[in-house]
Amino acid sequence: NTTASIKWAEWQYSVDEGGSPTDSIEYLVVFKKSESPAWNTLGTWMTDDFSKVVNLIPNSEYDIVVKFRRFGKGGEGEPGPALKIKTDCGVALPDGIPQEFLPEKITQTSVVLTWRNPPVTELRCPLESYQLVYYPEAAEMIKTSINTDGIPVRISVDDLTPNTNYVFRLYPDTKLAKSKYFAELIIKTLETIPGPASNLECQAA
Repeated sequence: NTTASIKWAEWQYSVDEGGSPTDSIEYLVVFKKSESPAWNTLGTWMTDDFSKVVNLIPNSEYDIVVKFRRFGKGGEGEPGPALKIKTDCGVALPDGIPQEFLPEKITQTSVVLTWRNPPVTELRCPLESYQLVYYPEAAEMIKTSINTDGIPVRISVDDLTPNTNYVFRLYPDTKLAKSKYFAELIIKTLETIPGPASNLECQAA
C-alpha cells in the first residue's frame, strides 16, 4: 500500500494550547521520507481533520506531521509530533536486477559467476535470495534452476558440457515475490584438451 490515510484531533480552545475561544482553525499536512531533510506540502490549508497522502514510494519510511493556524494572517503554530509510517513492498522495477553480472572463472565443465546486489530503490522490497536459471543456448527447453540460500554474490555451476554456449539468468527473489526481471549472461565453456598419448611404444623401422 502506497497511500497513508491519517486523522487527527481537532483543535479545541479548552484543551489545546494557544488561541482564543473564537478561533477557527485550519490544518496543513506536510510529509517527507525519513532520511530526507526536505518536507513536502500536501495540498493547501483545510478545515477537515483527516487526509490521505498518496503515491508514496514502496518499502520506504516516512514522517507525517500536521500544522495548525488561525484563519487569516498570523497564528501559524509549530507542527505536531511526527507520525512515522513504512509503506508496503512494491513490485520490482526493470532496473532492480543484479549489477555487474560477470563470469569470474570458466572451465570446460564449470563456471563461477559474480554480481552485485540490485539497487534497493529499484527492487522496492527486501531481497531474500536469488534464482539462477541456465540452459544450453541451442536447447532452451533443457533448463536447470538453482535457488540460493540467502543473498550471496557468487555462485559456482558445475556439470556443464564442454565447448557449449550457455544462457544464465539471475532473478532476485524478494519478500513479495520473484522478480520478472533478470540479469543475463551468455557464456561458452572451454574446449576439452586432448590428453597425453598412452601405451607409447618404440617400433622397429
